[in-house]
Amino acid sequence: MFAPEGFIPFDVVISQIYDASISAWACENTRRLDAGWKPTKGFALKSFCAREVLNAWMIARTINSYTIYAAAPHGQVMQISTPFLTHRDQLNWYDWEFPDVEGYSGELTVPFHRALENTDSLGKRPSNSDPFERFTFCDFHTSTIDVTEDRISRIAVDFSEEELSNLLRIVRNFDGWAICVKPDEFPKDIDELLSGIGFDYPRFEVNASNNAIGRKGRPQLQNIALEAYKLAYPNGHGSTHWSVVEDQIEEVAGRRISQKTIKRALDNNQDKMD
Repeated sequence: MFAPEGFIPFDVVISQIYDASISAWACENTRRLDAGWKPTKGFALKSFCAREVLNAWMIARTINSYTIYAAAPHGQVMQISTPFLTHRDQLNWYDWEFPDVEGYSGELTVPFHRALENTDSLGKRPSNSDPFERFTFCDFHTSTIDVTEDRISRIAVDFSEEELSNLLRIVRNFDGWAICVKPDEFPKDIDELLSGIGFDYPRFEVNASNNAIGRKGRPQLQNIALEAYKLAYPNGHGSTHWSVVEDQIEEVAGRRISQKTIKRALDNNQDKMD
C-alpha cells in the first residue's frame, strides 16, 4: 500500500502476479479445450481455487527467491527474513503442477483441496482455508505485516508455545509495516520474475510495456478476455446474448470477466462486435 522513495510496494508485485496467474490458467484451459476436453459441472469453482493456490504459490516463491523489505510509516526500512512471511503449507518447497480434471496437483494437492472443499459457490471460504490467509504474519490484501489476534490464533498450531512467544516478541515491533522490494534487486519485469521462481508454463502474450514491474492497473485482463473470446467465438458471437458470452468466456478463461471488460478488449483490438 505504501513504500518509501526508491522502493516498490509489494501489492504492485502481487497485482502482476495475479495477472500472470490468470493468463497462465487461461492458457492451460485453452490447451485442454484444444485437446478435446469439455468443462464439467463445478469446473469454474475448481478453476477459481486452483488460480488462488497458484497466486499464493507465486507469492511464496517470490518471497523465498528475492530480498524483501518492511517499511515503517515514518520511513525506516529493514530487510525481513522469511519466517515473517512463510506460507503455512510451505508452498515454496514444491514445483507448480496444474490440477488435473480429478483435482490432483502433485505435491500441491492438499492445499488445493483444502481451498476447494471449503469454498462456496460465491468464492467465500473460512480464513484458515484461504491460500492468501495462510501466510504467517503478512496480510497480502494490504501488503503489510499483520500481527492481529485473529492471525495469531490461526497460526498458533504451527508453533510451540515458546516458539510463538519468542516470534511475537520480535514481530509485534513491525505490525503495520509495509512489505516492499528494491527495484535494483528485483526482476525488471514479470517474465523475469516468473523465470526466477521456476514457473515455465506458457501464458497468453501481452504487450511488453505492460510487463514492467511497477506498472499500474490490470490491462492484462483485457488480453485474457480477448484471447478467450477469440477461442470461444472465432467468427464473433452474432446474436448470442452477452450473459451467455460471459458464461462461455468464464469456461475458457477460468474466471468471470464482465461484458464491460470483454467489450473494452474488443474495442481496443478494433474487433467488430455484433
